[in-house]
Amino acid sequence: MAGRVILIGIPMKLLSFLIMAMAALTPQLARADSNDRKTFHSADGKYQLELSRDWESADFHINTVLIGAANKHSGEYVELVAENIQDYTDSLDQYAEAKRDTMAMSLDNPRLKPGERLEINGLHALRFEIHGTLPNSNVSVGYVLTVMKTKSHYVQIIGWTLEKHFADDLNDLQNLAAGFSETAPADQK
Repeated sequence: MAGRVILIGIPMKLLSFLIMAMAALTPQLARADSNDRKTFHSADGKYQLELSRDWESADFHINTVLIGAANKHSGEYVELVAENIQDYTDSLDQYAEAKRDTMAMSLDNPRLKPGERLEINGLHALRFEIHGTLPNSNVSVGYVLTVMKTKSHYVQIIGWTLEKHFADDLNDLQNLAAGFSETAPADQK
């Protein structure tokens, strides 16, 4: 053992090699993390939604949807809808509850969970879970509706999946809104 320094049972040369290898890989790992995300933009350029690389753009053929995306691997879907505050009440609670109720009325046997107050990316928000069956079908779905209030708009992030996957996908659906941001200054909206 003469001439060898051992730190926590690891020869010094091996420890030095491991430290140098980790330092060399750190920039590559950081680049890989940024490459694991994909940004979707609204056609007007005002909004964006950053999601994991697994998501693809989707057209749900609904005029009010500014951004639509699907994660076919997990069976999750998301829509972004933005509406001018001037066209509605100035109360986030009233607006969000009205949107929640409208979604629930579009389902058979709707079940709602109480709303949750949040702050997402510095914006006041309410989040709801809505469950039910699509009309004229036996397809049960679960939605996570997150409504945020910007200076000039209400933004809805609507994530959903089949009910049988909902419990497993809940965390992902709740985190969709964290990828939201506005891209245009407020005076341009």
